[in-house]
Amino acid sequence: MTSLTSLDVSENRIGPDGAIAIADAFDTLPNFRSLDIRRNFIEDGGAIAIAQKLTDLTSLNISDNKIGPLGVDAIAKTLKNLTSLDGNENQIGLDGAMAIANLTKLKSLNIAGNSSFRAIKIGPEGARLIAENLTNLTSLNISLNKIRNIGAIAIAKNLTNLKSLDVSYNDIRPEGAIAIAKNLTNLKSLDVS
Repeated sequence: MTSLTSLDVSENRIGPDGAIAIADAFDTLPNFRSLDIRRNFIEDGGAIAIAQKLTDLTSLNISDNKIGPLGVDAIAKTLKNLTSLDGNENQIGLDGAMAIANLTKLKSLNIAGNSSFRAIKIGPEGARLIAENLTNLTSLNISLNKIRNIGAIAIAKNLTNLKSLDVSYNDIRPEGAIAIAKNLTNLKSLDVS
């Protein structure tokens, strides 16, 4: 398996210990670049192990794993080559969004439905930080995060390379929707429902 480039172990309920075992087993593979470990309940401990061992990853799917700001911070500090991150349905909140804003090589980001206990969303400030720092993004799903007009306007102002945008269920009013329509002229796909 020394030529393995990607691994999909999604929906296996491996938990943090399973994520640690995967990180230990695959950290020496020279061409290993893509890991899909969604829906495995890996939590912060598993995310930290992946970040520490699999530093050459360019694509990572950690969706629905009960990962909070600590796990996302470890990923942002060590996985600097990520071009694709799917981290929807975790609990990253604003602190996690601040960490993700440092992954400047990202082209595709999905952080839909991220909160801390469903009360604290990424919000307008998290959307602004992401928009101002991740200007290479071509695809963004930030739905269900209460980014409101402030976040929508920041996205419209800074992410002009976007081809796909999902800002649904974010309490965006006409001012935010108009900013998106006027500024994001490269969009092929848009959801503002």
